[in-house]
Formats: sequence, C-alpha cells, structure tokens
Amino acid sequence: MTVPKLQQVGALSGHQNKVSCSSFSEDGKYLVSGSLDRRLLVWSTDSNTLILPFEGAHGNQINDVRFGSDTHCLSASSDKTVKLWQVAAPNAGCLQVTNRNR
Repeated sequence: MTVPKLQQVGALSGHQNKVSCSSFSEDGKYLVSGSLDRRLLVWSTDSNTLILPFEGAHGNQINDVRFGSDTHCLSASSDKTVKLWQVAAPNAGCLQVTNRNR
C-alpha cells in the first residue's frame, strides 16, 4: 500500500508563541487558532489572511478552540474559563464567560 504524501498549501503567521489548538468552521471558510500567547486568531481560508485578532483573549494559555457554528466558537484556557465568541463582523467579540474557580 502506498501512502500519499501530504503537500503544504499555505502557512499562517500571527501567533507570538506555540499554537496549541485550531478548528475549522463547518463551512470551511474560517480557521480559529489558540496559543500559549493567550491570543485567539480567526483566519479566512479563502485568502489565508488574519481577519480577527482577539488580543489577550484569556488570562493564560488557550488549550482548546471549537467552532459551534459558522459564526460562533468556544475557547478554553488554563485560566479556568470557557468563553463563547462571535466571530462574524460587525459584532465580533466575547459573548459569554464561564469561570470555574474550584
């Protein structure tokens, strides 16, 4: 059996530390990435460009991100919060924070 080779089709630069997680939107138009730099970045897969930088999205590293729909995603961090984000302009931003300090 021959295993096909993977071919890189692009690279996205924008984080200032290691990328810890990423997720595609259901329609494949967006990619969200989280990092040890506490930034949440939303990318256009059509143009391979950064469209929404959420600087300091969390107080500690981001451990996981997931799209729940094409316009909303969740992020989880070592700061013990889960945040719901709207990633569609013009109302982009954090909609809700769940904090567990146990």
